[in-house]
Amino acid sequence: MARVLRPLARGARWVPAANLHLTLKFIGEVPDQRLGEVSAAVSGAVAGEDVFGTCLEGVGVFPSERRARVLWVGLADAAGLLARLAGRIEAALEALGVPRERRRFVPHLTVARMSPSAVMLPAGLELAPCAFDVDRVRLFRSRLGRPAPRYETLAELALGRRSSPSSQT
Repeated sequence: MARVLRPLARGARWVPAANLHLTLKFIGEVPDQRLGEVSAAVSGAVAGEDVFGTCLEGVGVFPSERRARVLWVGLADAAGLLARLAGRIEAALEALGVPRERRRFVPHLTVARMSPSAVMLPAGLELAPCAFDVDRVRLFRSRLGRPAPRYETLAELALGRRSSPSSQT
């Protein structure tokens, strides 16, 4: 993947492999005394959700090709399982007063950050197939730092049994 993507964003700050993750909901700053209720809300939101599969699908930038700041790799979600999981977490946290995200959920992995620049994504760019299971949700605290942020796992919530093959990707 890196061999294909690095020429697209020269001078970008690449996300270390250990930091790659799908953000289902960005919560922001949470006081330590509220971490228990946030964790319980996320746990309740994922309860009953089964393990399911996804794969890498497409490459894009945010906010636009003319002002690219983030290079991302998409995740397949044809069955809407990632979106459903994100929506359940969104609703559970909204009940605690966490503001709802205004932008549409786009399942992706941020692979690089860059100064605003134009990026030309070649038509038909494809990545090598890479399927994997979504089998847990982690609640992270991020600590900004150089060269990259550090992520501290506050809670790890396992999903249930493997869902049927017809409900994957």
